[in-house]
Amino acid sequence: MKWNDVTANWPSVFASLKARFPYLTDDILIAADGQRRALEVAIANEHDLSHSEAREALDDWLEGPMPSDARTHPTQDNVAMFNSRKYVPAQEDVYSDDARFGDDQTVEEPARRRA
Repeated sequence: MKWNDVTANWPSVFASLKARFPYLTDDILIAADGQRRALEVAIANEHDLSHSEAREALDDWLEGPMPSDARTHPTQDNVAMFNSRKYVPAQEDVYSDDARFGDDQTVEEPARRRA
């Protein structure tokens, strides 16, 4: 995963960070506010590591997948639904299959989360 993904989903990665770095608390993570340098310092301080060891440990964590909590966070839903259109073949009419549901005359709003 990339650091931009982490900062964009900062509160959603807390659980994954705390699983990897158990001495980090929510207060420490909130104070770091998505700043990598601040997080490295916090990891070094809380886990009794040198700064370079903390940086390497954070790099190792970044090699893993994006936590599912972040991928399914409400702020990502509209983007994910919009991007899913690339999986619908160009020749397919996305509205043609409604007959089997008995509501093909009903116009529905696109699916999305409401604020």
